[in-house]
Amino acid sequence: MLRRIRGLPCLLLSLSLLSSSTLCEAAVQVNSRLLGKRSLQLPPDRPLNLVSHCNFANETGYRGESVVEVREGVVRSLHTIVDVPELGRCEFMLDGMKQTRVRPNVELRHSRHACVVRMWEQGPKATVSFSNCASACANPEAFKYVWPLLINRDTGHCD
Repeated sequence: MLRRIRGLPCLLLSLSLLSSSTLCEAAVQVNSRLLGKRSLQLPPDRPLNLVSHCNFANETGYRGESVVEVREGVVRSLHTIVDVPELGRCEFMLDGMKQTRVRPNVELRHSRHACVVRMWEQGPKATVSFSNCASACANPEAFKYVWPLLINRDTGHCD
């Protein structure tokens, strides 16, 4: 059962020593203490709009390029290449993917393997993440080093 206390969802568990309301109140207290005076803001519940054609690189040789287009939460284009030094290339493409979510985050699932691509708004940026996508890499070990992309929604630049 899902219960909301102070806007935070709490999973109610049946434990012999603690009542479920005590567990939820404890979770709220821990979250409040960790956040201090900062507030926890939920991402906006609106369709994602994102257009980007960018290149990224760092000093270790990790580099790549990405083309992403999302209009009103519908992915129209996705082609991301990531070169991981000494391990090879990973390539993520819209071909073979089926969109399974539009809001609050976009989700694409590959039809033949477990690869999932998720996109969501994060302030002025958008995040593109990859899960269980080792099959998209020439060397499956390379996927261990693939990081999410952060894309500036205003400029389309990424890192």
